[in-house]
Amino acid sequence: SNNRHIKPGVLELLGILNKRGIYTGLLTGNIEEGAWFKLKSFNISQYFTFGGFSSDDEERDKLLPIALKKLYDKFKLNIQPEESLVIGDTPRDVTCAKPHGAKVLGVATGSYSCEELKSYGADWVLDDLSNTDIIKNEILYLEE
Repeated sequence: SNNRHIKPGVLELLGILNKRGIYTGLLTGNIEEGAWFKLKSFNISQYFTFGGFSSDDEERDKLLPIALKKLYDKFKLNIQPEESLVIGDTPRDVTCAKPHGAKVLGVATGSYSCEELKSYGADWVLDDLSNTDIIKNEILYLEE
C-alpha cells in the first residue's frame, strides 16, 4: 500500500547501532524470505545480521532463542536473551520477549498506544523512535 514508510527515528537508530558495532536482528511473524524482501525494499537490510521468522517456528514466543542461536552460529557470539533489547509496536512483540528475560522498548507507531504496550509488560514505551538521545542514554546506556 502507499502508506508504507520507515517510521520516525528508525534509520537514525539503525545507524547508531551499526556505528557502535551492535548486532541488530529481526523477530517477525513473516517468513524469512518475505522479511528480507521487505527490508531490502526499504533499503535497510544491511543493518540486520540475523533474525527469527515464522518459517523457523510458527510460535512467536520461540523466535528470540532461535534468532540468538543463529547469531551464535554466524558470529560465535553467545548473547543471552536477558542481554537483549526487543523493540516492537505490538503486544506480540512484547510477549515474545518477556518470558525469556529480554528488555522491551514498546513504540506506539502502530495500532497500540504506549499505555497498552506498557500493560503487556514493555519496560519502556515511546511514541516513536525520533528522540534517539533518550534511547541512547536511558535505554542503551551508550556513551558518546
